[in-house]
Amino acid sequence: MILLINQKESATLTLNLSIMRKSYRNVFKGRYKARRDEFYKSYDYILDSVKKALESQNEVNELHFNKLDLDLLCEILRSYTIKLDEIGLKDEMDVEMLQIMKDLHLRCKELMVA
Repeated sequence: MILLINQKESATLTLNLSIMRKSYRNVFKGRYKARRDEFYKSYDYILDSVKKALESQNEVNELHFNKLDLDLLCEILRSYTIKLDEIGLKDEMDVEMLQIMKDLHLRCKELMVA
């Protein structure tokens, strides 16, 4: 499955995935013991793909994901948007980041259905 992302989306995802990596590793370790290594690899693959997209000179990049990667990214984006909505962001930059995450979440869900 191919997810198209632009530079702003790549930057937003890289920032958030990098910051939250340790927290998600702990979630995988605690909740998903049987599949945690599979989830670690998928998370790192997603993060690496997004970083490469950010480093490229292309305005839009293709990210190639399998079903697990896309499911995991969709779940991460869902949890981010719920949490950020609860906080009630006021800063214009934070609101823009939240909208980017929501848009990406919708596109992930559409890819999963297709």
